Amino acid sequence: MVTMVTMVMVVVVVVEGRDQLCLRGLTPFLQDFITHYSYSEVHLVFNGSADGQLVVAGRQMLAHSPALTLSFINVEGDPAALREVASLTKRPQHDQPLHVGTSAHQHSFRKPLFMATISTAIELNDVKEVKVREKSRWGSWLLLGEDLGPLLTPGQYLPLDNKVTVAIWGKADEGVELWEAYQAAPTLPHRSSKVGIWLYPDTLGYSAACLGGNVSLGEEEVEMEGQNATGGPNVTASLSTSYPSSNIAARRRDLSGLHLRCLTGSWEPFTRNTPKEGKEGLVNAGGYVGEMFSLLAETLNFTYDCRQAPDGQFGNLEDGKWTGQVGELVAGRGDVIVTALDKTYQRSAVIDYCHPYGEITYRMIIRTPEPNMWNKFTVQLGLHSWLTYCAFLLLMPFAYYLLAAYSPLLRPVSPQEAWFTVCSLNLNQGNMEVSGHARRLLQMAVVATSWLIIAFYNSVLVSSLAVPILAPPFTDAEGFLQAGTHNLGLLKGNSEVERLRTSQHLTLQQIWSRLVAPDSRNLVGSIAEGVRRVRTENFAFLLESNYYAYHMKGDCSLYPLQETIFKSGAGLALQKDSPLLLTFNNEIFAQHMGGLVDRSRTRFIPIHPSCEVDTTGPINIRTIFTAFLILATVIPIALLILLLEIYIYRRYTESRREEEEERRGVKEGVGQRYGSRAK
Repeated sequence: MVTMVTMVMVVVVVVEGRDQLCLRGLTPFLQDFITHYSYSEVHLVFNGSADGQLVVAGRQMLAHSPALTLSFINVEGDPAALREVASLTKRPQHDQPLHVGTSAHQHSFRKPLFMATISTAIELNDVKEVKVREKSRWGSWLLLGEDLGPLLTPGQYLPLDNKVTVAIWGKADEGVELWEAYQAAPTLPHRSSKVGIWLYPDTLGYSAACLGGNVSLGEEEVEMEGQNATGGPNVTASLSTSYPSSNIAARRRDLSGLHLRCLTGSWEPFTRNTPKEGKEGLVNAGGYVGEMFSLLAETLNFTYDCRQAPDGQFGNLEDGKWTGQVGELVAGRGDVIVTALDKTYQRSAVIDYCHPYGEITYRMIIRTPEPNMWNKFTVQLGLHSWLTYCAFLLLMPFAYYLLAAYSPLLRPVSPQEAWFTVCSLNLNQGNMEVSGHARRLLQMAVVATSWLIIAFYNSVLVSSLAVPILAPPFTDAEGFLQAGTHNLGLLKGNSEVERLRTSQHLTLQQIWSRLVAPDSRNLVGSIAEGVRRVRTENFAFLLESNYYAYHMKGDCSLYPLQETIFKSGAGLALQKDSPLLLTFNNEIFAQHMGGLVDRSRTRFIPIHPSCEVDTTGPINIRTIFTAFLILATVIPIALLILLLEIYIYRRYTESRREEEEERRGVKEGVGQRYGSRAK
């Protein structure tokens, strides 16, 4: 490739009295770095004339990369400018709505890069009170220098989730080394590692920008290092060049020396806690979430101690203060919550949730209703049964009519005869050759009998003798509200109180205002109290499905409704803006992908006997007796129909006899007239 050199005019900057960095190949390195990570917004932070080479590189990129948005921030004269720009990169609150067109909405989609030398970053932190360590958590920073050491001093805290990449010149003759550093806590030592390298292209020359360790830029033409006429590098970086991936959490898995204060509470099968021997007030966090957290600590090399909240609650906002485990976390008396803490809107404003370990679902439980032996005989008489039967009565006569019309073996019939024949076959009867008024009455009797016998015999008696049917007073929240016969109980201090009180669903709003809020006793202090009231009163209790399955699935006195009232993910929670969130989420996701969570959950969820009532069972005397009651009810109807048929038949035979006698009389009269004429 032929190298084409472009000449540009540069403003005079003469630097004296301070050693300057000689960063070989700075411009092509920056261009390649920006292109690799697809940055379109770059802020070049410099400290007056001390960073002259960086300023020159920025101007070169700006002149030859018109699509790049690049700003120059001189912190020597205006440190507030950096604070203003960097504040826009703070992580957006995703639990708050972002309105299109607002600054919050616009900045939530930005991907800025801040560039500075290591010495400038240290001076910003120590002198200008611009904490690069905090800014680096929300925006990416590229620090340039010849030695990593000054950045690893005790006063330079680099959080676990910082986005700082350090480019070091001078350690490798063939290129620029890329390093990362972090601390698990401010008091713990730095951990640094080499994460990549950028190799010098062979054809670049670097002597023009560095003169005896100082940068001297006058009103003269200065060659842009290794640039062609199009403004891009004249050669690309070698294939041996390596950049670190954007997943920094995968490289920061050593939290040695970190000790966490854990808050927990028993909620089987998520957590099942037992007192810790020899440690008063501390507990062992069991259950499958406790087991996964223990594995997390082993993988990331941190230690922890767990205790329960003083009030034993998960945490609600009451009178402007947080209670329970959430309250302890907000007050700084804990670092992580390890239990089945489900996510709510209010909690999300003060704590951060990790990737969930499981799902929390809430359903109503009521006292098990007595099986209704009458309903089991009418359960088959649903709308679909009647529609099917009506379709049969409409379609089958038409099919018979067409078949008789075109079949050489059948006598053609009228549509009325076809329909009457099908109705007769429902009673296992033959078609009768009748006519006139008697025929119409007989048709009515046959159809009426068909509907009764088919409905009560074919569809009901045979299929329902061994199937008892439960008839709860309601099956969902809408029916619960309309019935108005039960109050609804909630566990005080649990998330369902907040969810129901702040719900936007109209039915749930009315349930809260009419069936919960008027009586303070509906907020029970324990699950045992709520279950006791379910058994003894007209009381429904909102209970989490996993807890019910673990403790009460074998209790046949309780009946859970199938409708899910609330559902959310549940798992660990950290203090708001905790640096641990990124690393924890990465490991929890790896546990899910490796099948560890599913295997542990399966082991901790017990198999309890179920209380299925709506299943086939042996016929007992109660069932048979009820069936005979139904038959006894139908028998009088059948006797009435029999009397009607006898009456119709007698009328029919009398009518036929009268017609025969009338025809005979007519014939005899005609014969006598003809005989007299012949005489």
